[in-house]
Amino acid sequence: RLAEARSREAHIRQLLGAMRRVNRFLIAEGDPLRLIEGVCSSLVQTLCYYHAAVVLTGDQGAPVRMTAWAGQGGFEAFEGSWKQGRLSPAMDRALARDRLVVVEDLAAEFPGGPHADGLAGRAGMIRRLSEDGRAFGLLLVSMPAEYIDDAEEHVLFEDVAADLAFALRKIDAEKQLQCLWQIVTTVPHPIAYVSADYRYLAVNDVYLDLFDVSRDHVIGHPVAEIVGQDLFEGEIRRRLDQCLAGE
Repeated sequence: RLAEARSREAHIRQLLGAMRRVNRFLIAEGDPLRLIEGVCSSLVQTLCYYHAAVVLTGDQGAPVRMTAWAGQGGFEAFEGSWKQGRLSPAMDRALARDRLVVVEDLAAEFPGGPHADGLAGRAGMIRRLSEDGRAFGLLLVSMPAEYIDDAEEHVLFEDVAADLAFALRKIDAEKQLQCLWQIVTTVPHPIAYVSADYRYLAVNDVYLDLFDVSRDHVIGHPVAEIVGQDLFEGEIRRRLDQCLAGE
């Protein structure tokens, strides 16, 4: 029992080390492919998991648009199938629900393939990557079977998945703002992009000239602060709510 306790303690330390490596990628990396490749490598290089893979999907869970994996033998045998949208039953379940899916026998979950035997005798965890109501894909790992029912293991893995989903959402939002900025700056009329909580996300120079303010005094600030509280409450909030509702 003492040997088992020491082995589990060493495994948890390895996982915590992997989380520190993952967090460095989450903070610094702005390219989604390099991000998920770095996360997979970090989870494997610290020896806390045998294999790690990320499958990024489009809206509504399909089609698969990007994959990454790390580990010697195993998940790469199925990468081609994933890119064609053919996921395993447990992966489909994980996409359909916002909670951890545990796989006690990965060899049975992923049969066939030239490296499938690399999953023999190993268990796995799969978690949907979701943030702010949007699903980005899946994170899955293979691991020693003796740790598959460990509650602390589950919590730490879910933390990694949540942090990765947040980073993917941040990258996606930044790309959308960049595209929006390119559009806004070419329009010769006052244009502002406003968030759901009525804050400025982007404005063009014409808009700044209209209110005679600098960009630093607009971006991130409430609309009411620029147009005035009375006008905002009396007219603009109602119209923004109409737009946010799809009108």
